[in-house]
Formats: sequence, C-alpha cells, structure tokens
Amino acid sequence: MNRCDYICSFGKSTINIHNPVSKSEAKVAKSFLSEDLVIDGNINSKGDLEIKGSVTGDINAGSISVLELGKVQGAVKGQDITVNGSVTGKIEAEDLTLSSSANVSADVTYGRLATEKGAQITGKLALKP
Repeated sequence: MNRCDYICSFGKSTINIHNPVSKSEAKVAKSFLSEDLVIDGNINSKGDLEIKGSVTGDINAGSISVLELGKVQGAVKGQDITVNGSVTGKIEAEDLTLSSSANVSADVTYGRLATEKGAQITGKLALKP
C-alpha cells in the first residue's frame, strides 16, 4: 500500500506518493484518484497513477492514466501517459496514447504518439529530440 505525504507551502499543495520498498509490491503498486476526489496541488510519484477525479496542478509519475471521467489542469509528465478524459495545460511523455474519448488542450511533447479516431487535440505537438 502506498504512503502519502501531504505538504503545504505558500498556499500551494503537493502530494508525494512513495512506493513500497518490496520489489514484489512495487510491481503491482498503483495509486488511484477516485471520481469523487478533487485535488488542488501537485502530485509526484515514482509509480503508476490512475485518475478518475479532478486535479488542478502538475503531475509527475511513471505511468499516468487519465480515465474517462478524469480531468487534469496543469503539466502532466510521465514515461507512459494514456488519456481517456480531459487534460488542459502541458503533456510530456515518452509514450502517449489518446483514446477516442480524449479531450486535450495542451502543448504536447512525445517520443511516440498513438491516437484513436475521435480524440480531440488543441495545441502544439512536438516530437522529443
């Protein structure tokens, strides 16, 4: 189970999610933000994150899935990012997948990009150097 630290500084919140020490736990460890959860602050995690709720702030994690009901306003950075919901701001990913229900208004930097028919994208797209 993940341990979360909640840190407040100058009115801006940051949540740091620390992964378990055990390698067997780390392989299956995933953090979930349920649809009734609203976060106003930044999230940092070395593990995987699934978002059904609403986040206003920056997210930095290994793998990030913004599910169909999920909404993010801020910079989203991760190795593998999948968007089924809504992202407004900035996206930086090595592997980015936008499903048919994705609604993205962001400047996007990616290594590899996959989009399904119906995905909505507004913003600049740039291939990582």
